[in-house]
Amino acid sequence: MNLKKWLFIDKADLTHLNASNIKGAREPWQDKWNDCEFLSVQSTKVGKTIMDRMPRLKHILVRAHGRETINYNLCANKKVVYMLMRPYTQNCVDWILDNIDPEPHPVLIVGNGSIGTALFDELLVRRYDRQMIRGTDNAKLVYKREFRTIIGCCAPDLAFFNKDWFNQFHQNNIRFVSICRGKCVMNHALVALLRSGKLESVIADDLQELGRAPLLSYETVTWTEHTAWKTNFDPAEHACRIEKLCRQIEGSCC
Repeated sequence: MNLKKWLFIDKADLTHLNASNIKGAREPWQDKWNDCEFLSVQSTKVGKTIMDRMPRLKHILVRAHGRETINYNLCANKKVVYMLMRPYTQNCVDWILDNIDPEPHPVLIVGNGSIGTALFDELLVRRYDRQMIRGTDNAKLVYKREFRTIIGCCAPDLAFFNKDWFNQFHQNNIRFVSICRGKCVMNHALVALLRSGKLESVIADDLQELGRAPLLSYETVTWTEHTAWKTNFDPAEHACRIEKLCRQIEGSCC
């Protein structure tokens, strides 16, 4: 495999990857990367600027779970193929399991993507009374039930964890655990819900900056600063998987 054809952006998860073209998110661009035919990113957004710099680009490997980093309309116009690696599903599930009561109890999972689905199966094995709805579903489908814990696992482009959404549920003292991107959660709403007693606690992997400081003033709020993917993370195994996918991608483009 010729890794010289690849440019890897975002270094945090690449400590064990043997590649010559690795760029930190804030490092300046080098002209030698212009000729790379393949690109892999974790969180850096790929749009017109990067694509214009890489006229030979054929394929993008996204080391994440969602498409929010990719301008897929531009990819289609330029005939650039992209693949979602979804490498941290189990890591994120482990993070959630570490942050909920280990004693089986009623749990609502919001979001039926790779993380939500894997968590749903894991909670079955652990004998939790669990239910799952899609991020686009109305909470009225389940609001008559009482859930001790509500877990957000929904897509980053949905923003609906607000005061009205939680107030559809009749019970108070809900524990809210979120693996969602920050913009899915309205921080000011969580403050009001904690004050009213609707929420007992909040554990979030990501929180947007707007309204974050007042929320973090509560002792029952924990923010893990977007590190859930590092839970039980094996960098060597991760590097092997990346190399294997790169080999497959290069082979498909020959």
